[in-house]
Amino acid sequence: MGVTSHPLLAFTPIQASLGGLVLATAVTGKMALLGKVTGISGTVKGLILKSQKATNGAFVAGLVLAGNAIAVLRPEWVVVAAAAPVWRAVVAGVLVGAGTAMGNGCTSGHGLCGISRLSPRSIVATVTFMAAGVATATATKSMHALGYVTANTPPIAFAAPGAAFYLDAAVVAGTAAALYGAIAVAKGMLPCKKDNADPAYCSALEFATEFVSGATFAAGLGLSGMTSGAKVAGFLDSPLISKTWDASLMFVMGVALVPLTGVMMMIKQRSKEQKPPLLTSKYAIPTNSTIDAKLLTGAALFGAGWGLYGACPGPAIVQAAAQPGVNTLGFVAAMMAGQVAYENAMSSSS
Repeated sequence: MGVTSHPLLAFTPIQASLGGLVLATAVTGKMALLGKVTGISGTVKGLILKSQKATNGAFVAGLVLAGNAIAVLRPEWVVVAAAAPVWRAVVAGVLVGAGTAMGNGCTSGHGLCGISRLSPRSIVATVTFMAAGVATATATKSMHALGYVTANTPPIAFAAPGAAFYLDAAVVAGTAAALYGAIAVAKGMLPCKKDNADPAYCSALEFATEFVSGATFAAGLGLSGMTSGAKVAGFLDSPLISKTWDASLMFVMGVALVPLTGVMMMIKQRSKEQKPPLLTSKYAIPTNSTIDAKLLTGAALFGAGWGLYGACPGPAIVQAAAQPGVNTLGFVAAMMAGQVAYENAMSSSS
């Protein structure tokens, strides 16, 4: 198993940075091959409401199966508040579900994919849910309520990864790159954008791309510490009053955005020149630029749920797969219910 990569309470910027690069790899591969952003809350909602292509289910399958693998190979990557009140997980799940449905995104869609596109809408949404997360985690004392700290817990200290962690990151990134490359080669054997292409063959390549992206994204979440509720709640805890504030997760998005911003700028240029992705006919880049009360309210609700329990859509699915229990499964079920409830409310009012 190697050394513990994510001590329960520790400052781990190296692990977070390497995990961020793996997340960037997953997002880049999906965008290059399928022309789609990686929006996990939107993918889950689309599957529930059957408003998206069936291939999107392969992405969620990748998250789940990678979570199962993490449970066996690197269980220390997943930390959940098993003893926390169930109500907290359920309420948080509903807030995250309704908020992401209302605000059209979460840490992946707005945070990684939106900010890297320099989208003002996503930048505002991210700032809003971050602020709401910090306010909620601090006001409700999430680190204490979830059982991660006590009054006698000492301040966190820096923890460097062991050699096994570097190997893990290299294996995940290398495997993802090789699989994306293999899919690109397979596409070249029978171009899927041609009229004479075999639909089943092309769909298989799309399924494969979604699955690889989901599994890679899950591994990146684990490597970075995003699947540790203690690290997320510690990050959202106010640094002004908490001696256990954990800045590690700042490095996840910060490092991932460096390559992703360059990638997204190239993709936007290719889209303008009407150059398609490898497997599909065009890029599906979000064009909504509206910043309104709906966006702000949705982002705030999502942030409140995030701060209350320390989980957002992607990490929550991986956690539930790795450590199925009342809280983890309850959060995911409540999240889906929140998404459906919001969409039904919108349908009824229109």
